[in-house]
Amino acid sequence: MNTPKHMRHLRAFCCVLGLSSLAACQTLDQIGTSLNELNDGLGQYADRPENTGPDMSPASLPAFGKGDAFVFDGGRAIYVEETKGDRIVWNGGGDYLFETTGDFTGPILEWSYTDKEDRERSGSAYVKEGSGNIWPLEFDKQVRMSTRSANVDPDTGDVNEYDQWLICKVPATANIAVPAGSFETFVIECSR
Repeated sequence: MNTPKHMRHLRAFCCVLGLSSLAACQTLDQIGTSLNELNDGLGQYADRPENTGPDMSPASLPAFGKGDAFVFDGGRAIYVEETKGDRIVWNGGGDYLFETTGDFTGPILEWSYTDKEDRERSGSAYVKEGSGNIWPLEFDKQVRMSTRSANVDPDTGDVNEYDQWLICKVPATANIAVPAGSFETFVIECSR
């Protein structure tokens, strides 16, 4: 099929225009960042929650050492297996090991365990630039963290990569009583 010469030039010109406009497009990360900035700015118009718990000074991130543990209401416990610089390796029971920064509220950066079918599961993540930090804890503080994670399929070895967003906030302080005693504490809520 013979296309007239002026039509071929017009098509070529349209292709060049289309390709040059790609540089002006935003990536999904840039769009997400823009939406997050817009959303963060809208918070100034929201009613501030009232804290009915004790007044507390900001709390710094605790330092963890080998053997330190969290014991949950259901009896499950995780403990520090080892520290490696600014990272902590936690033992979640059996061969379930996972690694975080000193900020235990943040995402798990490395993990491995054997599943019920006796297959080795593992993965990793990194925190993207621009993510917030909840520490020091203060009433009504909220941060957003963005991560890029990868899981390794135990059967094929294929890597599945995905983005995750984690929002952590300190909506209140509270007085709590546990077997170890009574404490004034910050309430931390995190959601994906």
